[in-house]
Amino acid sequence: MLFRSGFVIPVKGYEELSSRVIQLFTDDELRERLGNVGRNMVEKSYTRNSVAQATLNLYYKYIGSSKTRRINQEALL
Repeated sequence: MLFRSGFVIPVKGYEELSSRVIQLFTDDELRERLGNVGRNMVEKSYTRNSVAQATLNLYYKYIGSSKTRRINQEALL
């Protein structure tokens, strides 16, 4: 099944997976469109600040801090 950003392949759908890989190899326009959509999604979702904050949240979670701290935006610039 084709979505805006890629394909959904059923579990153990080996034949469909191989068919979609071949389709991406042979369809330059589709490959470029899906690649651009994926890149845009990543650029919007994974900013330097959001990744740094998520990393700090994990550190604080596992070192036992009772509060999740907000990072200073200026510290990342």
